[in-house]
Amino acid sequence: MFLHASHSGGRTTWRVVESYREGRWAKVRTVYDLGELPSREAAQSMWDALVTLDELLKAPRRKGPSREDLARLVVRAARRALVEGATVDESWLRARIAEACRKPRRPAAKPRPGAECLAVLGLGPGATIEQVKAAYRRKAVEIHPDRGGTDAAMAQLNEAYEAALRLLGASRVRAPRPG
Repeated sequence: MFLHASHSGGRTTWRVVESYREGRWAKVRTVYDLGELPSREAAQSMWDALVTLDELLKAPRRKGPSREDLARLVVRAARRALVEGATVDESWLRARIAEACRKPRRPAAKPRPGAECLAVLGLGPGATIEQVKAAYRRKAVEIHPDRGGTDAAMAQLNEAYEAALRLLGASRVRAPRPG
């Protein structure tokens, strides 16, 4: 396995790949997608952190978030720490896992009144479904946790988006992917 960097549009994304043979052809398979990181050292640190995280999550647990949710939370925190130049070691990972297990799950979201949910998206009362979707995409790019925003702000935006779609009568519409 080795680190592979992809450069596109002034951004560098990293992944851990493994090479193997299929018949007489050499192939490459992605093992970990590390995302956008500032340097090769940060990518190596993230790879080491993911391997350690896999080992830590193998231990049986009874309560708290699922392993996938927990891994997602810890990886997001590790990515932020590495971008800011912090170190990510086993004690740091254990602390993040303990922190994620302590947090209670959020109660179900309450529907927002119509004008307020459109205002969160930056729209007026005469907005169409297409305008709501476009506004959601623009705001999601700005406040997404992977781009420096907070989980709370993203949750509020998602709640407002769903309420706006309900208000406009668009039922069972999937949220667009941010970015």
